[in-house]
Amino acid sequence: QIAQAESGFMSLNGYPDRDPIRTPLALIDVTTGMYATQAILAALYARDRTGLGQYIEAALFDNAFALTGYYTMNYLVTGIDPKPPGNRSPAAAPIDIYVAKDAKFYMTVAGERVWKKLLEVLGNPPELLAAEFATNGVRVQNVPALTVVLNHIFAQKTREEWMLVFRAAGVPAGPIRTISEAVNSPEAKERGVLTQIPHTGAGAVPNLRLPMMMFGNPMVTPRGAPLLGEHTRDVLGGLLGYDAAKIEALVEGGAAKASS
Repeated sequence: QIAQAESGFMSLNGYPDRDPIRTPLALIDVTTGMYATQAILAALYARDRTGLGQYIEAALFDNAFALTGYYTMNYLVTGIDPKPPGNRSPAAAPIDIYVAKDAKFYMTVAGERVWKKLLEVLGNPPELLAAEFATNGVRVQNVPALTVVLNHIFAQKTREEWMLVFRAAGVPAGPIRTISEAVNSPEAKERGVLTQIPHTGAGAVPNLRLPMMMFGNPMVTPRGAPLLGEHTRDVLGGLLGYDAAKIEALVEGGAAKASS
């Protein structure tokens, strides 16, 4: 969270009239690890070609700063400090949360091609063909009025009805789900993102699988976290070659913990 604050990352999250908001997930920790992994893989590839290893550095601040991306680039070009856009975008419209007859959904219309698709799905209503919505630039300037018009139209059907026609037409939109709704969603089931992994004490525990699949070189099935000292004897005896007497002496003396 401190890296989010110090890098400017937090200043982009939230709404212009409120304090900045941190991401609730440890996003900078995770993405710094991902960048470190890329660096490790690149270093291994370079070592295969050159025979030389190298030192790798991956800092939380550097990563958080890099994730500000085009917002920082825009500041460097214009000198204007960007404001948090909330659920909207300073570059395109309509992008926001919208309200159907029974529930809310998120829609992203980034560009004229998708805007034309949306107009076709909605039946080219005259109010959306007005000059104030004619191009992306003027739509961004007239977002409040555009939102009122769209919500009036969306209130005529349920969210699921809109999702069906949007998907068929190629308009990017999706329901805003709780965690429980996402866990039980057809996408979660189809993608198999939830698994069960074996655990010594519990038998099995739920797990979120890694978000990639490799078909030519399948990944090893994960195991549950070991109990404290579960593998002590395996490590000391199998990897370090300690005999049973030495291992027991370490355990009895408190230098090592063994669960069995």
